[in-house]
Amino acid sequence: MYEALKNVEAREYPSRIARLKPEILKQENLVDRIKRLFHYKYNDGPAVNGSRSIGAGSNHVVYGIGAVKDPKNERDFFLALRLLRSYPIVTSLKPNPEHLSELFDEIRAYEGAFLAERNPPYFAGIIRVSFDNKNLQYCGIITEDISCGGSFLIEERGREDVVRIKPDGAEERFYLDPTSFGSFPSVDTTIYMQKKYRIDV
Repeated sequence: MYEALKNVEAREYPSRIARLKPEILKQENLVDRIKRLFHYKYNDGPAVNGSRSIGAGSNHVVYGIGAVKDPKNERDFFLALRLLRSYPIVTSLKPNPEHLSELFDEIRAYEGAFLAERNPPYFAGIIRVSFDNKNLQYCGIITEDISCGGSFLIEERGREDVVRIKPDGAEERFYLDPTSFGSFPSVDTTIYMQKKYRIDV
C-alpha cells in the first residue's frame, strides 16, 4: 500500500504544500503577518493585527493568519501557524535534521494520519523566518485552520482528535494534535525542508 511513498513526487500530502507555497508567498500582507507573529512570540514584539489565537496546548500555540486558494481544485483554505510555546526552533542556512526533529515528528504524524484516513488538516509544511541575522532562522508549522477563520466551533475529542461543528449541528472529526507518533506509517519528512516544499519568508 505504501510502496508509492518511495516516490516523493507521487505523495499527495507534501504535494499540497508545494502547490500552496506560491499562493502564500505572493500575499505580501500574509507574509508580513507571519514574520510579525514569530517576532511577537519569540522576540517580545508587538501584537499582530489580522491574526487571532485559535488554540493552545502544553507545548504549542496556534494562530489563524489568513486564507489561500488551492489552484488545483479552486478551494479556499484558511491558514494556521503552529509554534512551540516556550522556545523557537532555530536552524542555520544548512539545517541539521536533529534540530528539526519535533517538526518532522509532527508532520510525519499528519502525513501518516492522511494515509491512515484519519482526516488531518488538508496540508502541513515547515515555514522558516529570517530576521536580521540571515544565517539564523526560526521554524514553525503552517497548516490548515480547520475552524475556517472562526466560522465553525471546534471541540476536543480525546488527546489527538477534535470535531468541527457546523451551524446545523453536523460534526466532522479531524486528527489535529499529534501525541503518539509511532502509530502511523513511517514516511521521510526531511523532504519538507527541501526548497520545493519549505516556505521561507
